[in-house]
Amino acid sequence: MNNLPKKLFSLIRNQSGFSLAEVMVAAGVAGTLALGTMQLASLHTRSQMTDEIISAQQAVQTVMKNSKSCSWTVRNANISSFAPYDGSVTPTPIELSSIRKHNEVTNSGDIWLPTSPLASNISPANESIIDRSANYVVFGNIVMVKNIRITNIRTVGGKSKQQAGGSTLSRTGVGELEILFAVKDITKPAGSKIKEITKHILFPVTFTQGGVIEDCKSPEDIGVQETEAEMCTTLGGSMFNDRCVQAEEVLTDGVKRKTCTDLGGSFNNADNSCIPPWVGCLCNGSVADHMTGFSPTNGKPICKSGTPPTGCKVP
Repeated sequence: MNNLPKKLFSLIRNQSGFSLAEVMVAAGVAGTLALGTMQLASLHTRSQMTDEIISAQQAVQTVMKNSKSCSWTVRNANISSFAPYDGSVTPTPIELSSIRKHNEVTNSGDIWLPTSPLASNISPANESIIDRSANYVVFGNIVMVKNIRITNIRTVGGKSKQQAGGSTLSRTGVGELEILFAVKDITKPAGSKIKEITKHILFPVTFTQGGVIEDCKSPEDIGVQETEAEMCTTLGGSMFNDRCVQAEEVLTDGVKRKTCTDLGGSFNNADNSCIPPWVGCLCNGSVADHMTGFSPTNGKPICKSGTPPTGCKVP
């Protein structure tokens, strides 16, 4: 017992720390952990970029599928340089400033996805000054838009359609919209941090003979438009902004005329009135036995007594 303190003191004095092998093993373990942490962080960053790019592409696809949003986006763009619209020429793409989304409340096209305000700076040469401010990021937390443009227009069918009145309807076709997305990958080495991803979207389109886009409409929509135009013209109206105007009165008079004729009456075009077929009718030879309606079997006038009247004439 008396020698215990001396032994402990001797052990303490003789401890010379970790051996070189132990230090190397510990350093290797620490380095591996650090590397694993960095790789996990890198994978997380890349996963975030992938998710946001996919979200941006899907969102654009959804917005452009809405014909009204599509129309607000591409309307009035001059695509005459794409003529003859068969893919035989390679014109300069038509630059657009944004993708617009239809606002149901105001019936307008709100800017939904603009090109980045400083899109001209988005390049590997300027990667050091590109940040996550609104000057660059326009979707999510990291997605930038370098450009939005129409790259192709092809017609559907060989001939332009004609309205019943003789005027030429718009040409129909399919357009290609190109969106060039960009993200900054901070895990990449200098000079390769900017990554660009291109998305192409097809959209149905109508345009004038002069090559100005009017709307995003499919051939089925055009078929409906032609039918409506023919009906409208037949009724004496005309098409304006996809609506039949100046035909309401004609339609009303047409219904009156048909109803009157079906009842056996005579339609007076002078004042648009119906002269009934039972003028001058007598029931049993006496005015006292008056008409009460029409027979459910043949639709002709019938008297109170249940017998048909006599002397009916159309003046």
